[in-house]
Amino acid sequence: MKIGATRDDVAHFFASESIPVDFVDLAGKREAMGTIFVKGMAECASVACGDDAALIGVRVDVDEKGTVLSEPVVVGMYTNCL
Repeated sequence: MKIGATRDDVAHFFASESIPVDFVDLAGKREAMGTIFVKGMAECASVACGDDAALIGVRVDVDEKGTVLSEPVVVGMYTNCL
């Protein structure tokens, strides 16, 4: 998603990656954001610290029309690793 991309472009990107998207207004800042949850291999739980389940989030600042204002940010976090 490049700066200047339209709301339709943003929605298409999220759909193409099978990430549900929400356009939200948080404290006066508008964002398009989506999160997916991935499940690791159960075999890892017996060898390592958990099954390596994780979440991956993507967010990008948009204006009131949904036009992209900044580079997207991708975050990842383990959710099942002690």
